[in-house]
Amino acid sequence: YLPDSISDDDFLGPVVEDPGKLIWETEKYDPNALNHHTQNNLGQVPTQLGLVKMAARAVELHFGHDKVPATQLWQHMIGEYVFKPFNLFDAENPKYFSESEDWVNSKITPNNISLTVDQFHISRLGRPPLIVNFNLAPQLDNKFLIPMESTGIMTGILKSYTGQGVNGQDVGGGYIDPFAFGSSDHKLESDGRVTTNIPPRRFSLHEMAGLSSAAFAEEFQSSPDWPKALKSIIPTQDYWPVEDLNQPTSNYHFTDGGNLEDTGIAALLRRQLDTIIVFVNGEQPLEYDHHNNEVVVGEQVSTLFGFQPKKQDEITRKWSKYEPFPSGSLDTMAQNKVFSKADFFALLNALWDSNNAGGTAMSVQTGIDVLEQPHLGVTKYKTKKILWVYNTPVKQWKGKLDSKIQIKIDEGLVGGARNFPNYNTFTQLYLDTKEVNLLAHLSCWNVISDNIVGNLPEGKKNNEIFTDMFS
Repeated sequence: YLPDSISDDDFLGPVVEDPGKLIWETEKYDPNALNHHTQNNLGQVPTQLGLVKMAARAVELHFGHDKVPATQLWQHMIGEYVFKPFNLFDAENPKYFSESEDWVNSKITPNNISLTVDQFHISRLGRPPLIVNFNLAPQLDNKFLIPMESTGIMTGILKSYTGQGVNGQDVGGGYIDPFAFGSSDHKLESDGRVTTNIPPRRFSLHEMAGLSSAAFAEEFQSSPDWPKALKSIIPTQDYWPVEDLNQPTSNYHFTDGGNLEDTGIAALLRRQLDTIIVFVNGEQPLEYDHHNNEVVVGEQVSTLFGFQPKKQDEITRKWSKYEPFPSGSLDTMAQNKVFSKADFFALLNALWDSNNAGGTAMSVQTGIDVLEQPHLGVTKYKTKKILWVYNTPVKQWKGKLDSKIQIKIDEGLVGGARNFPNYNTFTQLYLDTKEVNLLAHLSCWNVISDNIVGNLPEGKKNNEIFTDMFS
């Protein structure tokens, strides 16, 4: 959706294949220097964020001239801080979004003569389809979440959830085009078409991203210092089910996609894709639990195999053993199991072996069975290959850095955030330019490097493992 004035190279920044060429800082711009970004580089976004800064801005937006309703504050701030730098946010005249100009002209405007293609942000040609995950919450306490997604051509809930909405209403059963999402009235016409009122606010890119990242709004709400007038900062939207149009429209709260399934793999399994690359990013690095002889990974991986997250005792620092979710568990993430428990420990050991040898923590699983998971809308099938790439420190990459940069990393980057590269996804929302660039270069190196250390089969380069996924 980037404007044509922003090139891919400028958006992503320079690729430095050799970590040894990286420089800690320079006064003038140098593509190898960690303290510089190109003008439109995506990496600038985290340098503009921060919970304290954004909380203050939320108060200003609500009580000041803008008078932004509390339930729209988080989405508005996502628009300001994430999309506006790339000319994708206009508070006074937000645009719809769509997958292509052809889709708008053939599927939307013939039935909606007031709409024109220039009212839409259009995805660039050749881009893979965008899938963004969030959840509908029948109750505000989030004890039960219903998975929802949006692409350039559809927004909604695939599976039907009978009687599980507000006041026992049905939800789900299909998708509508994103431009109509948020409409508060609907009617089935005799010719099979559905007419709605014009949504009170356009479902734009910042709205979609705001729903998907709403965990930060929940963080604000839970603070004892948060103003009472803004307690309703959790995003809301009007929603009506596609399958049963006799059900009325209701106003629902929406939660962060990661509150249920944090890797995004469920959306791909719903589509029965047989070749998948999963990048697991979170605050938990790979560790070895010597007490239980188990590898420690983040909950976004363990729950996919039906295991509860490991917990670490604050005093003894010992980890709990991996335990399956009990039958009938009401835990939100107990609904995440899509893979067999038998495949879990093989994956963990493979990730640990590759990373412990000094290389990238990654592993290819072939012929893995996908289990039926009704809550996520996933049905049984067999995959060809899944490549897991786990974000954690990599000795081979770090060892190639200039010694001064290695020292800075060991010192916690001096004055910056700790825990590189596994930043706390709540308390470390802000990252400075050097921290962003280091993380970007490590992630890039994991994909494109000639590293063979820790890889299977032996002698296989990182870049060959990735290109083989497309063969």
